[in-house]
Amino acid sequence: MKVKVPKTIRIGALDYDIGFQRNLRLRTDYLGTCDYQLKEISIDPEYPKTLVDTFLHEVIHMICENYKLPFRSNEDMVNRLAHGFKELFDALDIELLIEGLPQRQPL
Repeated sequence: MKVKVPKTIRIGALDYDIGFQRNLRLRTDYLGTCDYQLKEISIDPEYPKTLVDTFLHEVIHMICENYKLPFRSNEDMVNRLAHGFKELFDALDIELLIEGLPQRQPL
C-alpha cells in the first residue's frame, strides 16, 4: 500500500508543516530538522535513499516534543525508533511517498 506524506501532520494539538529544504545537510550537517518553535519539519531532498528514514526520524522528534518524552534529544534512541517503524512499514508493505512537498528557503 502506498501512502503519500501530507504537507501538514497533526500530532496531538500541534500541526507541523513538512517541506523540502535543499542543501540542508551542507548548512547544518543534518539530513532533516524538526523546528519546535516554527512547527516545521524540513528534509534535504538531495538524499533520496534516506527520505523515508529522515522523515520518520523527524516525526519521532515531533512526537517526543509533543508528549514530553525524556529522550527527545537522544539521537541514538530516535534513530532506533525510526528504523523500527521503517521495518514495521516494510513488513506491512506500506510505502511512504515523500514527493511534492513545498520547497522551503533557508532561514
